[in-house]
Amino acid sequence: MKGKKYLHAAAFLCIITLVSGYPVYSQQLSNSLYLQNELNSTRLTLKSETPFNVIHSFYSTGPDSRIVLELDMLPSDLNLQADLSNSTLIRDIQAVHRETTKPIILIDLNQKMPYTVFNKGKSVVIEINQAQAHLENYPLTEENRKKIQKGMGSSVYLRDIKVSEGDQKIDIKAEVPDSSVPNVFVLENPLRLVVDLHNTLTAKSSFSRSINKYGIIELRTGQFQVSNPYTISRMVFDLKEPVFYTLDQEKDSLNISFYKNQEFTLAEPAPEEPPVSETLEEEPSSKNGSPQDSVPKAEENHAEKNHT
Repeated sequence: MKGKKYLHAAAFLCIITLVSGYPVYSQQLSNSLYLQNELNSTRLTLKSETPFNVIHSFYSTGPDSRIVLELDMLPSDLNLQADLSNSTLIRDIQAVHRETTKPIILIDLNQKMPYTVFNKGKSVVIEINQAQAHLENYPLTEENRKKIQKGMGSSVYLRDIKVSEGDQKIDIKAEVPDSSVPNVFVLENPLRLVVDLHNTLTAKSSFSRSINKYGIIELRTGQFQVSNPYTISRMVFDLKEPVFYTLDQEKDSLNISFYKNQEFTLAEPAPEEPPVSETLEEEPSSKNGSPQDSVPKAEENHAEKNHT
């Protein structure tokens, strides 16, 4: 019994490992909630035996730094009750099941930062970028480092970039083979989201595009470096404010989308009430204006008897 107690407590201990020269802190907060802090991001992983998806996400506008995740379903085994007192970024996380709309998860932060959401097996991962003033240590995960080293010496080309506007989002399509390795991080003062394409050469000269929508000011691209030690084409997004973004790598392109922040309230939409129709009683009409014409028929007979 005592041994089981120690094993249960050990599951919630913080695990510290050294990856790429800097520490990574991993902590199991509950049986379905995991927190991982790295140099350039914080990852919150939601695990469930029932697969589920985030169908929509955004930052709520207003003073609160709140991420809203709209789900296709809320798994019954998803336990979000956890002690977040040791987290410097996440203040609270809660699930809300509403009758008239899709279930949601709310994540309250101490500070808004760009973030992305993706599926990993049966898990949903929310990755919140940590802004850095200077790149003293280049942020590179062990997974990306292995991919880069595997493809070193055989660079591909970033051929073109296309920008289009979708439904409350901006889509950027970078025409580059999937052997290019994207590495994402955030710089501050001013706020910028950087996407470094490793083992990649820029086919054209430097490119810039003014956007000024959905929190994106401008997109700039160019050749950052060649074999020093990595060959990198860099995409820089100048941000007006932190936003939700997604990255989707296909065979011949890297698709990046930025989504509009929206107003949000926990209140349920008020049910629609049927329109109230007022029925007005019709007054008897008078053909010649005589008061006798407005007397009901039964009273007409009574009046005739009295007259005779």
